[in-house]
Amino acid sequence: PAMRMNDAASSVLVAIGRPALAPLLELLKGKNKAANTIAEQYIAAIRERDPNAAAAMDAGAIVGYEATFTLGKLGYREAMDALLAETKVKHEGRRNAAAIALVSLNRSEADTAKVVEAIKRCFAAAEKISRPQLLVALQHMYSQRAMPFLLQNAKRDERELPDIRVLAYAGYAMLANKAETSSLKAIVNKEKRVGGFREAFQRYDAALDAARTCDTDLGCWAGKLGDKDKLVVRKAANMLARYGRGNDQAVTALVERLGHRNLEVRYAVLNALDFVAVRGSEAAIAKIDELRRREEGRSIWNNFKREALPTRHRLAARAQG
Repeated sequence: PAMRMNDAASSVLVAIGRPALAPLLELLKGKNKAANTIAEQYIAAIRERDPNAAAAMDAGAIVGYEATFTLGKLGYREAMDALLAETKVKHEGRRNAAAIALVSLNRSEADTAKVVEAIKRCFAAAEKISRPQLLVALQHMYSQRAMPFLLQNAKRDERELPDIRVLAYAGYAMLANKAETSSLKAIVNKEKRVGGFREAFQRYDAALDAARTCDTDLGCWAGKLGDKDKLVVRKAANMLARYGRGNDQAVTALVERLGHRNLEVRYAVLNALDFVAVRGSEAAIAKIDELRRREEGRSIWNNFKREALPTRHRLAARAQG
């Protein structure tokens, strides 16, 4: 069981690109008999080691998850309807995986409302342990439509889902413009000075200060990508994504920070670039290839490549039309 090739297979399918789309959609429908058999054999192998774990496994869910995950990494909008339908199935893991995969699709603005609603619906039905991933996915929509839900969860009763409350506050803080920072200030002011969430919330003060300075000014945020504070750089990447989609200057500024030595910053820049570069980016592709050549075998690349390479292929597909 430990020698599954699902990660390698997914990476190669994403590299293949459009020819992989139709077979993956068939896989999602459960129509690939070979894949179904492999999933059943996988469960049988688990059963030999842990019968209780195997009893909780479902071949359809395993196949559905792999298809959903890879369709998200592939990024084609043609998977939208299939993944939206998948967010309504009974199996929670499949629903949540589909909701997260939807965020990576090359969607139009008209699709945003449907995706946000799907994530919110999955969040409401999810177990507490699954909700953080859905909140992060919602943040990566970079949409005004996500803001009220993030703010609502940041205001939750402190006895209810405390980790969710902090994560929602962080998501809102990383996307807030100047006017929206006042909502977070009000939340912090209500917190006890000892105990509560005040200290956790105040970790994002530098991001809010930057928002009061730059508001929605793309040039200002591009400048903040060079800030010494890693939190401010991540904030700048998020704001360029929220307000700079399709903007060539925003793409150029983000590409220049892809090689940042901090992995969290790299992820923030990469996610923003994936959203902003609607026509692809040869410069981003070249930069990712350069990082691969320079850092192959190093820890930072081994972690970064999991998202960098699928993003590279999505950018290349857009550049090719």
